[in-house]
Amino acid sequence: MATVNYVIKRSDGTTYATIPNDVILGPNQPGSNPVPLNFVGRNKVGYGQASNENFLHLVENFTSSNAPYGNIKGQLWYKSTGSTPGEFLLALQDNAQQPVDTATEGQWASIPMITLFNTIPDGTNSVMGRMILTNNGDTLRVLMKNKEWREVLTRKPQAKEYEALLDINYDSSVNYIEFTQTNSTKPIAYFNTGGDMSIDSNGWTSFETGNGVFQFGTNYFYEMKIMFREVSMDSGSLLSVPSNYKTWKINGSFYVDNKGTITPGSVPCSDLPDPRRIASLESIKDVITSATLQNDWDVGMVINDIDSSIPNPTGVTKAAYEQWVINSLNSSKTLGFRVDGTVSGLSTGQTVKIQPNISIKILGIPALGV
Repeated sequence: MATVNYVIKRSDGTTYATIPNDVILGPNQPGSNPVPLNFVGRNKVGYGQASNENFLHLVENFTSSNAPYGNIKGQLWYKSTGSTPGEFLLALQDNAQQPVDTATEGQWASIPMITLFNTIPDGTNSVMGRMILTNNGDTLRVLMKNKEWREVLTRKPQAKEYEALLDINYDSSVNYIEFTQTNSTKPIAYFNTGGDMSIDSNGWTSFETGNGVFQFGTNYFYEMKIMFREVSMDSGSLLSVPSNYKTWKINGSFYVDNKGTITPGSVPCSDLPDPRRIASLESIKDVITSATLQNDWDVGMVINDIDSSIPNPTGVTKAAYEQWVINSLNSSKTLGFRVDGTVSGLSTGQTVKIQPNISIKILGIPALGV
């Protein structure tokens, strides 16, 4: 009988493997080429066990602490870790590195499968992007670079409470903010979380409350903790100066007015009611600790204005409204409030480099009916 090989092709039509006559290629076959499933050649008898194993391996998603032998791009793998929940991974390439007791980000991608742990597991042998729940399901964490678990801050909408570290508005391409005699006050951070887009039955776009912090018709109390630390450059490297620091605590309140009503097209884009437009920002500032500094360091809370980089603030057409709302919601520097930092008393040519850290906690009384 003539020998006829089976040519096995991928979904894209390219050849994956050629199976010789009267053989089985598979992960558990002695001396076999590395393939993740059993491939049966023409005229092979006694292939029932190999066929049954294939169904089992597919159903269990190749469950093992080791990657599937001879994996192929697009293959799923449930990486088991004994008695604790494992990871669900997707192969990004053929034949991931062997030995196979570890998985790298270049070979495998983590498929989000949030599992509950009593204690935080070791992330050394896990793939970035893995997510877990700890503290009886009350804390969400994600595995970041350097195999570090970081908490994903979540809020409790039923209590209208929010807590976060603010993103710092560092100078371009550096991890500090530099103050000079002529540039002694700078924006340190912005906060405008809130707002969403709404389109009425006539096709006019406007802002609505959404699920963010700032909402129409709501009163807010906030507590902010701020720390400044000086840094310096030494032979091209950035060094902290931990003895030069200052910390503040600011408490206060503000509100967002009700949305009200407007006639579409009668007001310019920049005057559209926006839940991030706050009013009556009150603050009480206390200095908590401070080193003996050569210059005066200070911070202040201010109501932020419209981001001047957003084009066409005076537009009144449907297209202008739509583009304004989209651009505004994508800007972190429009409305809400900002924190300004000041270093005064600098002489000509003198500079001070600062690294800030700002945490905020906001409690709101929602609008009636929310």
